[in-house]
Amino acid sequence: RFSPIKQLLEENVDSAIVLLRYEFNFSENSDVELAEFYSLMGEAQGLINELDSSNFYYLKTIDLLGNSGGTATLRLKSKKAIANNYYYQGYLKKSDSLFQVCLKEVKLTTDYKLQSEILLDAGWLAREQGRHADALDLYFKAENIGELHEDKNILADAYTKIAVVYHVKNELDIAQEFYDKSLKLLKEIGAQDRIARLYNNYGLLYDMRGDYTSAISYFERSIEICDSMKNERGVAISNENLGLICFNNLNNYQLALERFNTSLTYWRKSKDIYGQAQTLVYMIYVFNAQERYQTALDSSYRSLEFCQISGAQDVERDLYKEMSIAYEGLGKSNLALLYFKKHITLRDSLEAHNSS
Repeated sequence: RFSPIKQLLEENVDSAIVLLRYEFNFSENSDVELAEFYSLMGEAQGLINELDSSNFYYLKTIDLLGNSGGTATLRLKSKKAIANNYYYQGYLKKSDSLFQVCLKEVKLTTDYKLQSEILLDAGWLAREQGRHADALDLYFKAENIGELHEDKNILADAYTKIAVVYHVKNELDIAQEFYDKSLKLLKEIGAQDRIARLYNNYGLLYDMRGDYTSAISYFERSIEICDSMKNERGVAISNENLGLICFNNLNNYQLALERFNTSLTYWRKSKDIYGQAQTLVYMIYVFNAQERYQTALDSSYRSLEFCQISGAQDVERDLYKEMSIAYEGLGKSNLALLYFKKHITLRDSLEAHNSS
């Protein structure tokens, strides 16, 4: 009975919300139907970026459902949706905690697509917190599901995410092998939005190889597709990466800051604290290079607050090093040493976890 509204969600979310609010009779429906109504409201609120409201409806869905029978899938979908909302808000610790619950309950559903989504999303979160070994384990499990069901969508996502881990580990040939496998499938599917994200990753790959012309070309192609699809998040990410090329390789600090500010504006508008933390660190690179040490520290404490709220330990690790540089530049050697030790401690802790 909800099929027309599900279709309308994709075409006109505002109309779908109106129908859900004014045409659903609460007194004449079972708990399962009411739970599905709340789930659709949660999805609709998420589509208009009202993430707190979205979580409210998903929690009402969970409250109405048990853990067994046909309701297990909807309950698990709702938990995954809340975890992803936390992620998009930058609350990595909250998101990770809920994804661990989802991973424990993943066998309660026979929906293989949902199983793979949970594995891939939980893996992405592990990678963003520097837990690369955990991420690869989850990604390869998702790849197995994709192979078992010959599902190109799952395989393309798994290949991309596996590639990102090898990319971060600087194993670039292996990374490109998986990127290429993903791109082939995405072109067969015709998934332009995902191709745009993949072009951003190719940009990063060529940047690390020192081929800046190719890197810039891929970032610009990514921005062009994202902009045409009104994907502001994708535009923000590629601008961030272009800013890094301007800073690291072209020594154009002004253009780098312009690109970073474009990204920061989006992260602030979307209230993504992880995105803000990361972009602020990139801006601090520039401030330190310009010997604007006090400006660097002013931005550092804001970024550190976001890091600790979100659980972004990889960003926090890099931030401590930049804070050490800023304090040294101001002649405060004791504080410079303190923050350098913090950097080393966190760096070693993350490396030890991945080694194990």
